[in-house]
Amino acid sequence: MAVCDIIIPFYQRRSGILSKAVASVFAQTYTHWRLIIVDDGSPSPVESDLTDLTDYQRTRVRVVKKSNGGVSSARNAGLDAVSDRARIVAFLDSDDCWDEAHLARAVEALSKPGIDVFWAAVTGDGFSEDYAPASKVLGRAQAEPLLDMPQSYWVRDLRQVLCGPWWRHMHLSCTAITADLARSVRFRENLHLSEDFAFLMACAQKAESAIVSEAPGMARGTGDNLWHGMAFDDAKLALEKYTMMTLYKALRRDPDLAPDGRKILDARIEGRRQQFYWNQVHRLKGRKWPTVSLWLRWVLRDPAILRTVSGRLLKQAPRQSRYVIPLEEA
Repeated sequence: MAVCDIIIPFYQRRSGILSKAVASVFAQTYTHWRLIIVDDGSPSPVESDLTDLTDYQRTRVRVVKKSNGGVSSARNAGLDAVSDRARIVAFLDSDDCWDEAHLARAVEALSKPGIDVFWAAVTGDGFSEDYAPASKVLGRAQAEPLLDMPQSYWVRDLRQVLCGPWWRHMHLSCTAITADLARSVRFRENLHLSEDFAFLMACAQKAESAIVSEAPGMARGTGDNLWHGMAFDDAKLALEKYTMMTLYKALRRDPDLAPDGRKILDARIEGRRQQFYWNQVHRLKGRKWPTVSLWLRWVLRDPAILRTVSGRLLKQAPRQSRYVIPLEEA
């Protein structure tokens, strides 16, 4: 049986949230796992959420304590703590809960030759309504049904999937990777937004293939989250658009990316430009200063935004093509 190490980064302001996530781990039908909880200087102590564990259950949990450095730093500390015996590494946020068969499906998928990454479906907190099945969005050109794994699909090129809208459903709490891959990739600690996409890009450059399951893998929770209650004119939203633009440009430079993927990324980069523009317009309407320093960084990194702005000021929409993706999906 393959040993699975599970990484939970923990930073919460109230107790009772982590205990639900931990309970969902102990409820797994697949039992060959070890839990690594990284206490990232949490205001609510991790111990308060582990008081109900039995002595035996405590032997299966390792708590790593560190000063607060953000979720990427915490996940990297978890990756550094992965044991030599581990064959699979799975991620779970402290406010999310797994379906009881999630690990079993992940282990089955990652036991197949050439498969390095696994995802399951997301439910809860709006995802149930918005979830787009991989079979519908990816199509047979990118995802092939697996006869021996119902509701599961083999993804040939992870790079190509990251170009399109379906990557939004690749929640880290639904992600499991081989331990070999986990030992060769890390989260970018200088990113405080879109670090999940950057991590998936790193995986895509090293992974051979992936499997996507449309069976529910986890229910999303409502603990401390950067995006909860964020308004459209928030400066953090502008920074997210800038960060995604830079990551899309980096992915576009990948020599192994298919030409069609570059065309799709061009449309998505244009979408980020327009979203950034409208964020700034809403800031002005709300009598807030525009993010001047971010404007300067954007123009230096992507001068084409000036064309987008001038087109909007002249009320001219960008040239349309079959590759343009609606902004609400970008």
